[in-house]
Amino acid sequence: MTSTSSQRLLARNTLLLFLSYLSQAALGVLSAVILARYLGVEGFGQYALVMAVVGIAGHFVELGFNTFLTREIAQQRSEARRFLLGSWLAKVLLAVAMAIPYYILLKVGFQDRADVLLAALDLTPLLVLIIALNASISSVFIAYEHMNEILLFNVLAVTAQLAGLFGLTWAGYNVDALIWWTVIVQMARFIFSWYRLERFLKNKDEGPIETHGWGWLKFSMNLINRAWPIGLSTMAVTIHTRLDVILLSFIAGDRMVGLYSAAYRFIDLLRMLPGAFQGAYFPMISRAEADGLGTEVEGNFKRARRWSIGYGLGCVLIIVILAPYLIRWLYTEQFAPSIPILQSLVWIMIPLVINDLMQTYLYATGREILVPKISFIGILINGGLLLWAIPAFGMMGAVMSVLISNVVLSGLFWNMAIRKQFGQGKM
Repeated sequence: MTSTSSQRLLARNTLLLFLSYLSQAALGVLSAVILARYLGVEGFGQYALVMAVVGIAGHFVELGFNTFLTREIAQQRSEARRFLLGSWLAKVLLAVAMAIPYYILLKVGFQDRADVLLAALDLTPLLVLIIALNASISSVFIAYEHMNEILLFNVLAVTAQLAGLFGLTWAGYNVDALIWWTVIVQMARFIFSWYRLERFLKNKDEGPIETHGWGWLKFSMNLINRAWPIGLSTMAVTIHTRLDVILLSFIAGDRMVGLYSAAYRFIDLLRMLPGAFQGAYFPMISRAEADGLGTEVEGNFKRARRWSIGYGLGCVLIIVILAPYLIRWLYTEQFAPSIPILQSLVWIMIPLVINDLMQTYLYATGREILVPKISFIGILINGGLLLWAIPAFGMMGAVMSVLISNVVLSGLFWNMAIRKQFGQGKM
């Protein structure tokens, strides 16, 4: 493939993933508006807590399989169906292993919380498993650089999700019913996307599946063993990202979580464009790295890094000006305390986009083991600061902690990437 055609494919896939992520971002923003208007600050805080728990628990089941499958299938596409089925079995085993300590922790740590919140949290393991199975299917399409299917799945799922959220909240249902609806939507997506994948793979040159019986268990355990370094990486990154919401919930209560999450929704929205680029960029540079085109990979990486910094600065300038109008227009006046939070929180966009790009680069170059090492440092810094700053400064303390920890991570990730570029090789 020529350089020009590679760039066109990258641009096309970036656009498709951007539109796909745009639908997810629309879900985040519009669901926040719906929940804020019909559930109020406390109800919105409960929903935000449940989804934060889903995000954290999900990485114990995903265990890096999404990134791992994308990289491996991009390099050996004839094994796509075998990798997919093996990942599904592995995720079922991991979901069962995660559910046992999860329910014990739920009974011990959440005894004094509202009944509707507990009912919603009870559904977390089921929701996490279905989302994980869907993610494996998406990973196969990404590995084939076939992003239009992902856009289709996301648009349909987001439309159904928003329709259900609006109908249920308008009818007076609480957070437990909303999570049940999410389970139903994700199950419908799984059935439809599996059907589409089977049709897609029939037209590809695949070798026969030679694994049978107990061989699947052995193969799945082998996949877990190979994927866990990436899983540890993504787990550490997610815990670092969601730790602020969890600790705010325990220290400051559901109302503070609701106000803080209303501001953080915009950060998720702004990360969508660089996330789309990285999603399209990853399978391409994984193949280039496997083909020994390291110089090309590093040159593209330097350009992407400059673009990421410029994008982060642009986000800061826009949001600082528009925050008062966005918050009041979308969430109503009762969320006005979120305005200064958003104006301060948006500064994390600069280190965040750098960190996301650095992680993608390290995964593609086979140095994923460095990511959890660096991220755990960030967790320790962020957790320590949050425990001190939230009681002292409330939501603004959470913002300060997240910003400082992400700046530290950026310096560490930058150092790791530069070392390889200067010829020091893998660590």
